Amino acid sequence: MRLKLILPVLVFTLLLGFVFTSSPIQPRENYGARLEPAGRIVHGAGQDPSGFLNYWNVMDEAEKPIAYMYYIGLRNVGTTWVDRLKADLLQYKDRMTVLQVGLELTASGDPYTEEITRGFLDDDIDTVLDGLQEIGLPVYLRIGYEFNGVSWNGYQPESYRTAFRYIVQKVRERDLEIATVWNFAPDGDSNFMAYFPGDEYVDWWAFNPFSTSHLTHPDVFDFLDSAHVHQRPVLIGESTPRYVGTTGGQSSWDQWFEPFFDLVHANPGIKMLSYINWNWAEFPQWSDWGDARLEMNQVVRDHYAAEMDSAAYVHAVSEAEFRSLLGYNDAVAPGMVTGLAVADTSFPGMIAWDQVSDESGIARYLLFNAGELYDYTGNSAYSFDRGQPGDTMMIAVVPVDRAGNAGQATDEIVFVIPSRAENPADQIANGGFEQASDPWELVTFVSDAAASFDIDTTNPIDGTGSGRVQISATSGTNWHIQLRHSIRVSANKRYVITYSARASQNTTIETWLQQDHSPFEGYAFQSIPLTTVARAFRDTAFVREDDTVFLTFMVGGSGTPDVWFDNVSVIEEDWEPEPVEPKSLENGGFEAGLSPWMLDLNGLARASAEIDDSGQIEGQNSARVTISRTTNTNWHVQLRQRLDVKAGAQYVVRYQARANQDTSIETWLQQNHTPYLGYLEKVVNLTTSNQAFVDTAMVDADDTVFLSFMMGNSGVSQIWIDDVSVTEIGVTDNDDPTDALPSGFKLDPPYPNPFNPSTRISYEIPESGRVSLRIYDAVGREITRLVDGSQNAGRYVADWDAALAASGTYVVRLAVDGRHIASRTLVLIK
Repeated sequence: MRLKLILPVLVFTLLLGFVFTSSPIQPRENYGARLEPAGRIVHGAGQDPSGFLNYWNVMDEAEKPIAYMYYIGLRNVGTTWVDRLKADLLQYKDRMTVLQVGLELTASGDPYTEEITRGFLDDDIDTVLDGLQEIGLPVYLRIGYEFNGVSWNGYQPESYRTAFRYIVQKVRERDLEIATVWNFAPDGDSNFMAYFPGDEYVDWWAFNPFSTSHLTHPDVFDFLDSAHVHQRPVLIGESTPRYVGTTGGQSSWDQWFEPFFDLVHANPGIKMLSYINWNWAEFPQWSDWGDARLEMNQVVRDHYAAEMDSAAYVHAVSEAEFRSLLGYNDAVAPGMVTGLAVADTSFPGMIAWDQVSDESGIARYLLFNAGELYDYTGNSAYSFDRGQPGDTMMIAVVPVDRAGNAGQATDEIVFVIPSRAENPADQIANGGFEQASDPWELVTFVSDAAASFDIDTTNPIDGTGSGRVQISATSGTNWHIQLRHSIRVSANKRYVITYSARASQNTTIETWLQQDHSPFEGYAFQSIPLTTVARAFRDTAFVREDDTVFLTFMVGGSGTPDVWFDNVSVIEEDWEPEPVEPKSLENGGFEAGLSPWMLDLNGLARASAEIDDSGQIEGQNSARVTISRTTNTNWHVQLRQRLDVKAGAQYVVRYQARANQDTSIETWLQQNHTPYLGYLEKVVNLTTSNQAFVDTAMVDADDTVFLSFMMGNSGVSQIWIDDVSVTEIGVTDNDDPTDALPSGFKLDPPYPNPFNPSTRISYEIPESGRVSLRIYDAVGREITRLVDGSQNAGRYVADWDAALAASGTYVVRLAVDGRHIASRTLVLIK
C-alpha cells in the first residue's frame, strides 16, 4: 500500500473551493495515458437517458456532467443504437460531451468471448466501431466491464484476456479517439490480475463502488495501488449508494457520499467518476438498493453540488477547453470543407465532401441546417436517416479538429430528402427484397437460437427475390430470432402494415410494430399462422408521438422451418379523427372550478387539489395538486373524473401538464368497478415547462370508467393539469361488438397495477386451445401458473394473489398452444 500525502485542508479549501467532505482533494496524477485530462477529474453520470437528464437538471449551470454513460451488447448489436444515442446527445449540443461506454461480452452470464476470438463477431465489432466513428466524440470504452464478476458475467481469465486483446487490436487499426478501459468489480474474484490483458492493451483502469463496504475494501485499495504501479489513470465506471440511497438526507451523505468522495480525494490516480442517478427500487432485482436520485433530497443535493464546486472537476465545457486538458496545443483551425455535393438521390439521400487534413486530426464535422446545428458525424458523408421525404434542408458543414478548433462553414447547399421510389408514403426500404438484404437485419438473442438470412431468387413469393430466414436451432421463444427493419414514425399518423409470407412447414410467427427502445411499447401485434402457401397479411397501427420503431417478424418459436417474406410495406396515412359531440368529459379547462373532478387519496398519501387562477397553462384556471406526503405508489394519489364510454368506440385523451420539478405521472382510462380493467395506461414525464399530451384507447363494451391522473409516485411536488378532453371518434364496424367472440388474441393491462397483494388479469382468445397464463420474475424464473389447460374461444379473467411474493417487477405471459401471444409487466409493492 503506497502512502497517501495529506496536505493542509485550508490550502486546498482556498485553491479548490469549499466542499462538504472531511478530506482535501489531492493533486491528480498525470500518467500521459490516452484521453487523460491533465490534473482534473472528469465528471460523468448515467446510466440511461432519463437518469442522465435528471442528473443534468440537478447540477448547477456551470457544473453539468461532461461524460455520458452508455451500454452496448456486442452480439447482434444492430445499427439503430447510433441514431438513438445521437438523438439523446443532441439535447446537450451546446456543451462538449464525451462517452463512457460499457461494452458487454456476455448474455445473462453466458459469455461469448470464444466467439469473439474466433472471428465470428467481427461484423458486430465493426458495427460498434463504425457507430463510434459516426458519433465522432472521445470514447472511454469499458471492454467486458466487471470482468471478475464470475457469478453474474461468467468471464474466465484466459478467454477474457484474449477477447479483450482481440477487440483492442480492432480498435487500434482505426484512427479513432477511443481509450480502452479495464473494469474491476469489488464484489468479484479478488485475483484481478489473472484477467489483465497487458499494459499495451489497457489505457485506463476502472472499478465500480456500490456498497459502503466497497469504499474501504482491501481489494479496491490493492487495485488502485496496482493501477499506480502500472502508471494508468483510474475511472470510476459506475457508482451508486447501494442500500443507502439519498432519501436519508444528512444520514445518507454521512454513510455513503462522504466516504465515497474521501476515496476520490485521497487517491490521485482517480481521473473520472460516473454516478448512477436511479431509483433502484423500480427494478425487482435491485429493489432493496434504495432511491439514489439526487433530486429526491435537498440536503444530499446541496452537499453534492458543493463538492462539484471544486476546481478539481472538469464539467461540460467548450470543446477547446476540454481538449486542451488532453494536451492539444494546436490553435490553428482546420481548412474549409471542399467538394460538398449531393452523393445519393435515392431515399433517404446522402451528401458527401472531401476529407479535411489537419495537424491534430479531424474529430468530426458539424452539420448546420439554416444556421442551426442539426447533427454531426465523424465521416465525410452524411445520410439523412433522421428526415422525412420532402423535408428541405439548407446544409453547411463545419470541420472541428481534435484540438477543438472549428473551421469556417461552407456555403449552404439545398437538399430535398427524396421520396421513396415505390410509394412516397411507404416507410419500408427494399420491401420486395429485390435489392439484396439491406436495410433488413437478422438478430438472435440467445446462444441456443440460430438462423441465417438470405435472398431467395429461385423460389420467391413475388418478383425476382424474397427474404428467407432459415432457422437451424430454436429456443422456443419467438423474440429470440427476429428479422427487423428500423422505421421512424410520426405523431398522430396511421400506419398500414402489409406483407406476404409462407413457410416450409405449418408454423406460427409474430409480427410487431414496436419501439426500438425502452419500454418497447408495441403499436401493432399479430400472431400469424403460416402454411406452405403464400398468403397476404394486413394490420393497422395508430401512433401517438414521434418515435423510432422496428417492424419485426419474430420467428424464434416457429420450430426449424424456412420462412419467406415479400411485398412488405408500412404506409403512413394522415389520421385526423372527426370529433363526435358531445365530448365525454366535463370542465376539462377547470374554468368552472374542480367539479366534477375528485381527488382520491389512499394509504398514508397526503395531497390537496385547488384551482390556480394565475393562468399557468391555458385560460384563467388550472387544477393544481400539491403532494405533501408520498407513498411511492402512483394510485395512492389520483385526480379523476367519471365517464361513460361505448362498446367499439375509440377515445382520444388530450391534456396539458407541468410540475414544479422533473417528475412523472400515470394517465389511466380504467373501469370504475371490478375487475378495474385499464383501457389506457401511460407513464408521462413532466418538467417545469408546459407540455401537451395525447393518447388513444379502444373500448370493448359499454362501460363506466375513470380518467385518472395518478401522482402518488411523483415525490413531494406540485402538478398542474389543464385543457383535458376525452373525445369519442366513432364506433368500429363490428357487427355486434358486445356478443361476438373475440376477433384476436388480447392480454389486457392488469388492474390494479401497481398492486398489493392481488391483481386481476383479463385476456381474450379467438379460438379454442391449450392456454398458459404464467407469472415470471424479472430474470425469467417462473413464479406461478394461473391457467394451464384447454379453453374455448372467449373472454377470461384470472386473479393472482401475490401475498407470498416479494416486492418487485413481474411479467405475466399469455401463450396458446405453445405460442407466445403477449406479455404485460406487473409491479408488486408491499
